[in-house]
Amino acid sequence: MDRGFRGGYSTLTRYVLSLRKNVAVPAPAHIPSPCTITGLILRARDQLSTQETAQLEQVRLACPDITNACNLARVFTDLVRHRRGNMLGE
Repeated sequence: MDRGFRGGYSTLTRYVLSLRKNVAVPAPAHIPSPCTITGLILRARDQLSTQETAQLEQVRLACPDITNACNLARVFTDLVRHRRGNMLGE
């Protein structure tokens, strides 16, 4: 069974030249799934690992809408967990 690079010689040559010219395109960053982001937002902060905390911070910095959603979710979760329903507006 063959393994390894399946592209052509010309593709490899172009890539090596781009590396030599220092214009190679960096690999895209890993983007967590929406389900993973939701889980990070809804979990209590003290239950997040340092890696998960950093991942959530990167997502929050990348998208202001997620930051707003995260802030609202944290406030609502705090209201529910600590039974502060009286603080909800009418």
